[in-house]
Amino acid sequence: MTDRHEKRDFIADKLGEQRTAALEGGEAALRSKLVEARVAAKKTQADVAKVMGCPQSRISKLETGEMRRLPFVDAVKLARLYGLPLTFFSEAVR
Repeated sequence: MTDRHEKRDFIADKLGEQRTAALEGGEAALRSKLVEARVAAKKTQADVAKVMGCPQSRISKLETGEMRRLPFVDAVKLARLYGLPLTFFSEAVR
């Protein structure tokens, strides 16, 4: 392999690491926002699950990151439940 290829691969690896770190940072920020909103609304995970029509464990998975994506429909429901604009959650992942 030439120096040029090695340099290209090194740069690609570094960019991949930066993208991964940015995504993980956004996910952590979103999880924090989910918990912050629920606590501010004085709701338990069980309260939220009942309104959302899902098991409490699903809310826990969203808040802990075990469930990595927040479906748009859920974001809309949560924003309404918490009395927040939908942008409250989207700001976390910018």
